[in-house]
Amino acid sequence: MNSSERERAAQAASAAGDGLFVRALERGLAVIRAFDGSPPELSLSEVAGRAGMSPAAARRYLHTFVELGYLAQHGRTFVAQPKLVELAFPYYATAAFTRPVEAELERLATEVGESCALTVRNGAFVTNVVCANAHRELAIQIQVGRQLPAYCSAMGRILLAALPADEVREVLESAERVRHTAHTVTDLAELIGIIERARTCGYAVGDEEFQVGIRSVAVGVRNASGEVVGAVSISAAAARVPTSTLTAELLSKLRSTAERVEVHLATGSVR
Repeated sequence: MNSSERERAAQAASAAGDGLFVRALERGLAVIRAFDGSPPELSLSEVAGRAGMSPAAARRYLHTFVELGYLAQHGRTFVAQPKLVELAFPYYATAAFTRPVEAELERLATEVGESCALTVRNGAFVTNVVCANAHRELAIQIQVGRQLPAYCSAMGRILLAALPADEVREVLESAERVRHTAHTVTDLAELIGIIERARTCGYAVGDEEFQVGIRSVAVGVRNASGEVVGAVSISAAAARVPTSTLTAELLSKLRSTAERVEVHLATGSVR
């Protein structure tokens, strides 16, 4: 169980005391969250381990989701199905900011020829909530709903930079700081220094730290109260776009987009 899951489990345990909390639903959602795309297909034991339950319990949930069409079974493994997207529809249907923000990101993606996203933080992780993928050949494809570790992503680092220093340390200490690539920084002191620099300069970079071949730059966006509630980013193929291009040429365009996104967030519902 990762740090984000432990945080959710603690919240669930607290909520369970009021007699209204449905534990079975919480456990079912844990099974769904196990399918994070890495790897695309999971075995019964892998789902059980990620969801923090016995294989017998995981089997019942998996069977139910397969019957409902949210998952499919391929021999001994299970894979997410497009029907899962339906679960996110209520959020997108009621969030007033999503369509105009998507338009801003599409405009940026077209201008720079790279894929862009609006991302929010969830504990030690960040999640893409709006994406605009570039249509050029070999462009990085960003997925709505994709969850990334905050410590090794540009989006996560700029969102952490908005927190008080003691809270940053707490989040980093609780995170499972996995070395995803040879470039991943996992040392606590070094990460704190990186986030401090992001706070000072107003942007953060992720350079092939979560996935080889992808580098990103991100800036924070604020709501009407001046609180940083999300991050907008540009992600590009490392083989084609050096870090210097991200910061010297694309950053200014990203900041301009962030300013326009903030106008939409002022009347939207990200918080």
